[in-house]
Amino acid sequence: MSKNEYLKLKLENNSKDDKFEISLIHFTNSEEFDFEFENSTYWIERGLLEFYDNDIKIQDVELMLINPCERKKTTYRISPNKPFNYNIKGEIIDKGSNILLKMKAISYLLEKNKKYILRFKSEKVVNELEMIF
Repeated sequence: MSKNEYLKLKLENNSKDDKFEISLIHFTNSEEFDFEFENSTYWIERGLLEFYDNDIKIQDVELMLINPCERKKTTYRISPNKPFNYNIKGEIIDKGSNILLKMKAISYLLEKNKKYILRFKSEKVVNELEMIF
């Protein structure tokens, strides 16, 4: 991801029913700039997105390392009126008193009806999310 000094990130929960979806919104409040993006290894999902239970990091139950044949960067123009959104998607699978949150490169086993905090490892993030599954 870009090292641009004007870049800021925000997490937004768009999950519905058994579909997990978090928008990672790349935005700026100041100058317009070009932003290069590439996530072919799913590093965002398996390396930067973290779940916490009372400040204890939740460990994954499945991790897949993906090494694509081709890594293609795309460039986007970000301005105060035009952010770039990346949607982190997954499936919520009922497992009795737990749920399995399954994304492309990582899965977590979480308790139903328990509060978790979702954080993104970057100093540019302006928020964290509180989620109950």
